[in-house]
Amino acid sequence: MNIIQRVPDRLVRIIKKSLEIRPIAECQSALAFDDSQKFIYEKSGLSTMTFSDHWGLRIYRLNEMLGDGEVLEFGVFKAKSINFMAKETLIKSQNQR
Repeated sequence: MNIIQRVPDRLVRIIKKSLEIRPIAECQSALAFDDSQKFIYEKSGLSTMTFSDHWGLRIYRLNEMLGDGEVLEFGVFKAKSINFMAKETLIKSQNQR
């Protein structure tokens, strides 16, 4: 299929998609996502740190801890976070020896 044939096909798909009636929950979810992205963009500065996931954030914070002390974890459900922190803290302490 050459470009002359693909352009009308693509336009037809775009128009059909724009005319689709979507469930209200899907629309609300899309609006919430857009609002969140706009908020982050407007409130973030050049020094804002981003992490690809919550585990990266946790590793960063654990590495920033100063010396000995307590690490508190609230809202334990399946203990994934606390076990992760215990493992990372153990690895960090073994590397410091």
